[in-house]
Amino acid sequence: MALEQKHINLFEKLHKLYISESDKEYFQNKYEESEEIATELSNSAAALRLLSEFVTKLDCQGIGFDKLSEFQKTFNLWLETKSWKGVGHITNYRALIRKQKEFEKLSLNGSSDHLDFLIHKNKGNQSSLKFNDKHIKIFQNSFQIQDFDLTYQNYLRNCSENELEPVSKATVYNYFKKFEDELTEKIKASNLDNLHSQFISLSDFDIFHSKFNNDEKISAELVNSAACLMMLNYPNLKSEIKHLGFNTKESFLKETLLWLKTKDWYGLKNINNPATLRHKAANLKNALKQGREEGLFVLCNKQIGNKNAFLFNKQHQQIVLALVKTNNYPSKISCYKDYVIKCKEQHLKPLGEGTVSQFLIEQKLFENHQYSARTYSKPEPIKLTEEQIAILNCDRNLKINAVAGSGKTTTLLEFAKSRNKNSKILYLAFNRSVKNEAQKKFRANGIKNVDITTAHSLAYRHIVGKEDKHLLSTEISPIEILNSLEIDYDSENKSDKIILASHINRFFTFYCNNTTNQFSELNYLDIVFDEEARSFALQHLKLINKYAELLCQKMDTGEMRFTHDFYLKKFQLSNPKLDYDYIFFDEGQDASPAMLDVFLKQNSKKIIVGDSNQQIYGWRYAINSLERVDFEDYNLTQSFRFNNGIAHLAVKIIEQKRNIGTYKPINIIGLGNTKQIQTKATLARTNLKLLEMAIDDVYEKKKVKSIYFEGHISTYKFGERNSIISDVLSLYSKKNERIKNPLIKEFSNFKDLIYYSKKTEDNELNMLINLVIRYKGKLPALINGLKEIHLTNSQKNNADMIYSTVHKCKGMEYDEVIIADDFMTEKSIVDFYKENNERYNRNKLNEEINLLYVAVTRAKNKVHIPDELIPKDKSIGIRKNNAKTKSS
Repeated sequence: MALEQKHINLFEKLHKLYISESDKEYFQNKYEESEEIATELSNSAAALRLLSEFVTKLDCQGIGFDKLSEFQKTFNLWLETKSWKGVGHITNYRALIRKQKEFEKLSLNGSSDHLDFLIHKNKGNQSSLKFNDKHIKIFQNSFQIQDFDLTYQNYLRNCSENELEPVSKATVYNYFKKFEDELTEKIKASNLDNLHSQFISLSDFDIFHSKFNNDEKISAELVNSAACLMMLNYPNLKSEIKHLGFNTKESFLKETLLWLKTKDWYGLKNINNPATLRHKAANLKNALKQGREEGLFVLCNKQIGNKNAFLFNKQHQQIVLALVKTNNYPSKISCYKDYVIKCKEQHLKPLGEGTVSQFLIEQKLFENHQYSARTYSKPEPIKLTEEQIAILNCDRNLKINAVAGSGKTTTLLEFAKSRNKNSKILYLAFNRSVKNEAQKKFRANGIKNVDITTAHSLAYRHIVGKEDKHLLSTEISPIEILNSLEIDYDSENKSDKIILASHINRFFTFYCNNTTNQFSELNYLDIVFDEEARSFALQHLKLINKYAELLCQKMDTGEMRFTHDFYLKKFQLSNPKLDYDYIFFDEGQDASPAMLDVFLKQNSKKIIVGDSNQQIYGWRYAINSLERVDFEDYNLTQSFRFNNGIAHLAVKIIEQKRNIGTYKPINIIGLGNTKQIQTKATLARTNLKLLEMAIDDVYEKKKVKSIYFEGHISTYKFGERNSIISDVLSLYSKKNERIKNPLIKEFSNFKDLIYYSKKTEDNELNMLINLVIRYKGKLPALINGLKEIHLTNSQKNNADMIYSTVHKCKGMEYDEVIIADDFMTEKSIVDFYKENNERYNRNKLNEEINLLYVAVTRAKNKVHIPDELIPKDKSIGIRKNNAKTKSS
């Protein structure tokens, strides 16, 4: 990535906005620095402040960058030209971001620690000094794209073969992150070279040289260009690119474009987007149907591009520019419709929607205008209900039971506005998406005294030091636990050791989410319910207790990587004192017991908000804190999301709890009156059912052309970039040599994997197993096909259908909702409860009812629900529809 003059001009202007003269005086007075050095340090502080303001993709699009990483890399290049004391020595943009985050963290306490941070020198990593040329060469030969665990295992094996002592895992990880992009590009380029060479036809050289009279250099380049386009037309390309390190065909095309720029071949020069490259390949394919010479003649004598792009002249551009400037469009489609009308008014033939959309994307007009509109639009005045006013008038600890769509965020916002402006308020959001939405609303209302964060972010701030960040891991695999703990356990069944490691990890996670100080105070069997898994756990209970405690100790001493649950637990055990006047605890019905303990021990005035009937995370050891706190009780019963018909249906669903003895009277008043249908969503209880419905809609019924999986498809187990689904399929197909995932590699056959999933109650793995059994070899192609028509996060509302599990769509809303048929019916709940009348089963069934309630209450206008899921009460306003479902 090159630093252009426009970037220099932009950063120079922005940087000046963040310079503070008081910083310069501070460095001169406290550290007696010269004016020159003090100025440099002041400039460094301003640079880090600037970075702190641009933390989302949307922020970066507002100043002309497509991605956050693109902005950060370019900004780092600009800083390198300055050589300012404090940040000038940083040559890696990731190191710069780490420094910026530490600087931002220190600046929050109100002192000058963040300025001192720029003066003090950082200690080096002694282990990295041992990572010499031999280690680097072995590391490069061991490297696997986007897979550190496999890279590290290869590194250890290669070190052993070369009789070389390996360095620490943390040091290898640092090198992995530092050179990941560079090595990935090299491997991908090498893979492209190898693939491209398979399509070169030497006989084409004679056609270009002798028959078309091109010189030897041009002829050679045209041979390569033809081979590239033939490669793109290869029928089995989709299945091949996965093995080359590419997740989708789109990413393969983008990488091919970058690869082509380094070649500069005649016939494929100056191509700037994948669509044009695809179009060139398609045109060559059609031309070759007439004969080899005819097809190649087209390549060397004609520009095979998007003709509409050449016809999109200044007149067309001016129409689009004027429309974007004067209208706040919700989507590019609505902009295109107005463009067509304007063209007809001016007797101008409108061009295709894709051409207009590409122009908007390339010029960043649409994103810039939308960002500006969102940033500067003033919110409309809010008319509060009597229930909300009563909450605002209370200045004691209180809990608010808020039904779906009742405006709980708005209530907290108005509560904050009604307090003293000097009050310090902490808002604990349930997850990042809820946090981001809350931040937008509070900022739009000019409220600056509220610190909005998730519980994990708050704990991370207090517990994780700069020197420990590289050890953080989203999850710890059973293989890593086996290797790190050196578990002393023998069994005839090879899988038993891995199963034991999974149970150790699960007990450790249970401990981290609980409030107790000691493992001995917990009974692991309290959370293991499946008969086979419980039998195994009971047999190995002492080992599970012993090694779960050892796992915690090794994380604490830095001997192995640690999880998000671990540092949250450390935060709770440290008994932190948070300096806030008020603390808001959102989604209290699914609170982490550890975080609830921290919350209740604070001296601040406390407000906990939630909906007892939306508790759906008991399987993650969450508790309904609304039932655990003795605060003054308030209710929000009026929903602004949906009408009274949907409200009545929701009430009747909750009344099913009478069958299991957990019912508490509920009142919901539906005040929503929206009639528009813009967003449609299909909601399922399980990932398996959700994927089945998406595949059916796209491939069988063919009624959906564009899709969006809530939270993005990459966040689902079957859609992850490094999804183990291909490895599960390889094991199923007895192609074990293709397996890369360390865990799946441990199993010699598919039967052993099923045995493992049952003995560990691993629901996610069980879902992948069922998918492989259901779709077999078709599965990768089906999922890749879904990815190709999957829209970006910003285009979500333009999708023909949004797909989501109930857990993923919590807090979301859609105009029209289709409910899948994989929820428990009232009859099945009653039957199950009669056969298994235990505390666990009552809690489990209670959550099953909550899942259907949450799904139904996502709808703003219309909900389609299968007949068998409708409560017995016949007074609900429902009518038949054509899909053999019910519609409210």
